[in-house]
Amino acid sequence: MRMSIKVMMAAVALLRSPAGDRVSDGARLALAAVLVPAVCLSMVVMLLLWPVGPVTDGAAGGVRGDAVAGAQVLSVSARACSAADLGAAPVTPGAADGSCVDALVRVTSGRDAGREVTVVVPLEVYRAGIEPGAAVRVGAFDDGWVWVDVDRSAPLAALAAVFALLVVAVGRFRGLAALAGLALAYLTVLEFVLPSLLLGGNPAAVALSAAVVIMTVVLYAAHGFSAKTSVALLGTVVGLVVSTVLAGWATRSLRLTGLSSEESLSVSGLTGAPDLSGIVLCGIVVAGLGVLNDVTVTQASAVWEVRASAPALGRRALFASGMRVGRDHLNSTVYTIAVAYAGAALPTLLLVTVSGVPFADLLRSVEVAEEVARTCVGAIGLVLAVPVTTAVAAAVAATTRPPVAQAPATSTTGGPDPAGTAGAPAL
Repeated sequence: MRMSIKVMMAAVALLRSPAGDRVSDGARLALAAVLVPAVCLSMVVMLLLWPVGPVTDGAAGGVRGDAVAGAQVLSVSARACSAADLGAAPVTPGAADGSCVDALVRVTSGRDAGREVTVVVPLEVYRAGIEPGAAVRVGAFDDGWVWVDVDRSAPLAALAAVFALLVVAVGRFRGLAALAGLALAYLTVLEFVLPSLLLGGNPAAVALSAAVVIMTVVLYAAHGFSAKTSVALLGTVVGLVVSTVLAGWATRSLRLTGLSSEESLSVSGLTGAPDLSGIVLCGIVVAGLGVLNDVTVTQASAVWEVRASAPALGRRALFASGMRVGRDHLNSTVYTIAVAYAGAALPTLLLVTVSGVPFADLLRSVEVAEEVARTCVGAIGLVLAVPVTTAVAAAVAATTRPPVAQAPATSTTGGPDPAGTAGAPAL
């Protein structure tokens, strides 16, 4: 009990509002009373659901991850496909014209470094362009070698380096902290969310606990410990709870099994899971994190800026002003979500469209239903988070005490010095 009180008081001490204003102790205590238990509960759930033991026993029927190695293309040649090529797994090299492509490569990493082997290259990769000297990835499969993919490590590293440098150059320390929070977020997904799902953890509990912890770290790392950041976090948590509940309902009622893509079918085959609806649920929740965080931070900042410009405004006036900003932001964000999801699902939409399926049936297909569910669930959580964040921000910001004003400068005659020339050096 004493430990809980100490944690609460430490959190209260951290919740300082920006620009020298001070939030009342009651408002800070109220924020801490809600956020501290929510974050602590999420951490406890993560610990209880933390994956223990091996996730898989290897890529059955495919190439094990530890058998994949880097390689360099020495030569490329096309030929007619043989029966052995067409029946080889896991590569399907053939195409409509019956041609296959061989690539002689030199393994550059792993225990077989220096060895030259021949692999069959997928025809679409060959047509896209692959030349001698290209970096690729190959894998040992049974008693032979197979193509895995093009090695994109160098350009991806360069792109990530430019991104990180720009963020740090513009955001400075906050930018560096934001990058650290982003790295922790991805680490949480890789080390907790995905293994927990594969080991049968409750999808809703996994998604919500991970999302709350991620947002807590990211928000405080990027924006600092303040009452404004805590209000944004509270609004984000409310939106996450709503999104998780709706995502669970949508996956059940729409019967979204998660088997609508080739990747999902591969995961199902490798893990033996006939239903990947839990992955769909987690995907819906995680996909809405970024835009939800953006809206709640914007709303909290807008209310604080209005309060700084008009200190006499009360809670209702602050809420009304913040909602005017929120409505404009919300309207633009909702169609941004829809367009973003449509862009991500464009190949699927094109495939279904060219098949001649009627529009009504198109909407009922599992491929489109998943995207519709993502859009609607994310938008609903977003819409509800805006007024909640604005209302809490208005209530908390209204309690701020402005910093003590500086005493007016005086002239040498003892009267006020409007020009502020007192104490200035003589010319």
